[in-house]
Amino acid sequence: MKLKTFLLIILTTTTSYSQDFNGDYKSYETSFKSEIDSTENFIEKTENRIVVRIEKGDGFVLCQDPRIPNKVLQYRITSEAIILLNTYIYKNSIQEHLNDDSVCDIVLYYDDQNNLNLMISDSKSSQVFKDLVKQ
Repeated sequence: MKLKTFLLIILTTTTSYSQDFNGDYKSYETSFKSEIDSTENFIEKTENRIVVRIEKGDGFVLCQDPRIPNKVLQYRITSEAIILLNTYIYKNSIQEHLNDDSVCDIVLYYDDQNNLNLMISDSKSSQVFKDLVKQ
């Protein structure tokens, strides 16, 4: 029994650390939740382009709605992931597009249907890009 438990832990740990999210993605549904003004909340079915590049706690995430080509949301990852089951949390990432060095958490996670999702969250709001499709 101890051997089975040990092998399960090793397999889970190896899988977690070998996870590679790098790539270009598209998401066709997003939701936004404001912690300040609930009238700003929305769920929208539209294409969003997403780029993820992460290497050993350093990297970036870019998000763009093709309807607004001049506005790219840029997030700089500055820490190793905190891994909780199928969830990878990058704390204190920098929201570079805001020009004020504000921070957020970037969360990549698999839902119950094993779809990859991206959540960007700070003290004021959170946005989820659902069902990322690798290009």
